Amino acid sequence: MKKITKALTLLLSGLLCSACLLSCAGEDPRRNDRDDDDDEAAVQTTTGEAVDNVPDGDEVTDKLTQENVLSQVTERMRQLKSYSMGAEMKMNMTMMGMSIAANMEIDAIMDAEGKRNWTETTTEMLGENVTAVVYYDEEVYYIESDGQKMVAEMDEDVLDSMVSEETEVTNLDPSYFESFKLYSADDGYLLVISGLKEGSSLLGSAMNSAMLEGYEVDLSDIEIEMTISADYCVTEMTMTMTMSMNMDEALEDMGEMQMGDMTATVEMNITYSDFDSAAGKLVKPDMTGAEEFDLEDLLALTA
Repeated sequence: MKKITKALTLLLSGLLCSACLLSCAGEDPRRNDRDDDDDEAAVQTTTGEAVDNVPDGDEVTDKLTQENVLSQVTERMRQLKSYSMGAEMKMNMTMMGMSIAANMEIDAIMDAEGKRNWTETTTEMLGENVTAVVYYDEEVYYIESDGQKMVAEMDEDVLDSMVSEETEVTNLDPSYFESFKLYSADDGYLLVISGLKEGSSLLGSAMNSAMLEGYEVDLSDIEIEMTISADYCVTEMTMTMTMSMNMDEALEDMGEMQMGDMTATVEMNITYSDFDSAAGKLVKPDMTGAEEFDLEDLLALTA
């Protein structure tokens, strides 16, 4: 049962992380055909009057303005030195004639400039409630769960990879959406997305995750809302989706009973705050009594 819980927990984590704007988005393949200077020029040539003349609360229908706002959001989020994130996810699954409810909460502080991260994750599923803290910086990678403390000496290449994954920003490209509407407001914008086209990087990390290989996900059922501040920061994102999946291959590898096809409905809410000031709130955990591990072994324990 614990192995099944771990498998479902990994699934939850993968889905939640993949839904974050600041996630393992990967590179937009179309950017290879466009010069960075061209991207910057495109943003600059559509700023100013086109945005300022949009009435508050009205739908933004001008395509140049839409593209400009989304480009501004992508660039602003890429420039963040630090931020705080809070996330909640609820999943209801049906399998083998049973219904299972799973909840996950994440609180995190990312200091991109200082290459530090603190994350606390609480997962409630199958009658179990598990809380884990993960911290890393240029010196250590640390995990604390169920009263056990584990620490390893950090490797520079591994650190750079972790920071890159945590700070990679998904390109908000209108061509990825089945449909969308952008609304203006006194304090920014609201982006409402209905459906994602195949290849959209908004869920790229989950779709490419080994944990999700063979899963069937109907991206057209996804509904996403993003609240955007006046200075083009995403402050909140909500998402709902329905999917079908089969974890038998992963469960077989763990020596667990296969469960056949599953269906799931997912609701997520993610908030971002403390832009460029979160680093001051990040406190290194007390690692007294932590058991020392080789970094590769410790990472394998949490994979």
